[in-house]
Amino acid sequence: MKQKRGSIQSYGSILNVEGYEPIPDGSDYEEDEDLNGNLTSWMNHESVALIGEPKCNKLKFFPATAIMVASMTGVGVLAFPNTFVNAGGCLQGVFFQLPFLFMAWITVIAIGMVVKRHNVDEYEEMIISIFGDKVGQICRFFLFIYCMGNCIAYNLITIDQGRAFLQKAPYCAPLMTLILVPFIGAKNVAFLKYSGYVSIAAMVVLSFVVGLDYFMISDLEEGSPKAAPIPDPDFSTMFSTFPIFCFAYQAHLSSVKIYRRIERPKMFPYISALALFICFCLYNLTGIFGLLTYGGTVDAEMLNSYPLDDIPIYFARLGIIGCVSGAYPVFTIMGRELLHKSDDPKYRYSFAVCWYIVTVVGAIFLPDFDLASKVIGSMAALLIFVFPGLALIVTYVERKLYRAILGTCFATLGVFLFFYSLLTAFY
Repeated sequence: MKQKRGSIQSYGSILNVEGYEPIPDGSDYEEDEDLNGNLTSWMNHESVALIGEPKCNKLKFFPATAIMVASMTGVGVLAFPNTFVNAGGCLQGVFFQLPFLFMAWITVIAIGMVVKRHNVDEYEEMIISIFGDKVGQICRFFLFIYCMGNCIAYNLITIDQGRAFLQKAPYCAPLMTLILVPFIGAKNVAFLKYSGYVSIAAMVVLSFVVGLDYFMISDLEEGSPKAAPIPDPDFSTMFSTFPIFCFAYQAHLSSVKIYRRIERPKMFPYISALALFICFCLYNLTGIFGLLTYGGTVDAEMLNSYPLDDIPIYFARLGIIGCVSGAYPVFTIMGRELLHKSDDPKYRYSFAVCWYIVTVVGAIFLPDFDLASKVIGSMAALLIFVFPGLALIVTYVERKLYRAILGTCFATLGVFLFFYSLLTAFY
């Protein structure tokens, strides 16, 4: 029984994307050439578990892109100006991102290849199908903690910005987190396309206001970037930028759910590329103007550098809360399904309430944002590089050796980033 092989010419020699249809009798896969160079085979696949879903749950191109953007946007953008300081400037910060961004996109595609090959519907199911139940259960626990860590960080940012709005009653700031509640009981990620649109719009507002504020105060001596020169970076400070990049471009966990629900799976590479590009543009606009405004003294949580009486920045604070409100439900739903899959409304809403309370309490007692971003960034390195790399090794070591070698490089990079990020977070 033969299956077609499709290739994406733009991937060149790095990923000659190849598809394998699941074969019921378990026989070996055979290949023949597809000479038209179109997006075919693995991208035209739909998982058996999702075939019976209603048409309304299928995602078109832009809703799928919006959900993927929402899963990446949030608190990572606030660390970009300080990250550029560690990189030695805006140009260096952007330059460091480019190879990282390309590798992150490649691993998203690699996840799609492996998910297609093993015919699974969840990230953790991909791990279980490759490494077995014991490793899979450990991975499931890790992913649950990872989702909770992200939501704690989102609550932390919401509380911090809430204090700016509630200056006369800062102890009421945790009440601002109620803005995150509306979408967290959603049945599945398909419904979150609306929160995705909110997240993109909020990111645009944040970037615009930070840029506008720079031009408004650029002539003030205290706010001038000349008053705070950027120190020359060393090796350790330059590498400290990568955990933030991992935190900022963490689309991989949600990518499986999105891929399984899009109407035209062959568009998945373009969806992921567009989502990463949108985040790249908005992150860097915010980072550049934040750095130009305060230079080397910019806070790790950028908005804390601005005075509380800066009126335009209030819109930026609303913008980051809007970004968080789009990302928070994505990780809540993924955490819920990691614990137990059920469409029962009682379970969904009871879990949502418990999850919300735990993450708010965690945010109240979390020491600071810088620690949270580095720890979550280190965990994201495993999702972006290590797990996809190991999956490529195991899946293709006996079939396509160059893919296994590519997976080895990704896994090695991910392990380095994981341990380095943890060390910089605590020491």
